[in-house]
Amino acid sequence: MHLTIIPEIAGESFGIDGADALHDILCQAVKNAPQALRAPGGVRVVAAQGKKLVDSKTAPEIGSIESTLQLLCSIERRRSDEGQEAGLMINAGNSQTQAAKNLGVSQQAVSARLQAGYWYESRKVAYWLAVQLDQLLGD
Repeated sequence: MHLTIIPEIAGESFGIDGADALHDILCQAVKNAPQALRAPGGVRVVAAQGKKLVDSKTAPEIGSIESTLQLLCSIERRRSDEGQEAGLMINAGNSQTQAAKNLGVSQQAVSARLQAGYWYESRKVAYWLAVQLDQLLGD
């Protein structure tokens, strides 16, 4: 996964001037995207600063976002299909009892699937990550 953060696209503070500059940044992002395949956890985050892209080595403020996204993606990849299915039912507003009935298993089985897949913990991390990205993008 490759994430390019482009704060305040037309903002003077980032030196981005118009569609041509945005096009240049997006071309750089596409060119650099394959590096994510070799990055830890298969995740690489870069941010636009002026007319160039910087990574967590140059812009430490994106380091926590990158490492959190790496961890979150690792958890998501390791979660069983059954755990994912149970979690999606919970996210849709079902109780564990309702999810169990829909899946044809016991409530304890649903609870075990959610715990084994770190469902609730990963949702908290995803929420924190969304807040951090929102702050970095300047609301």
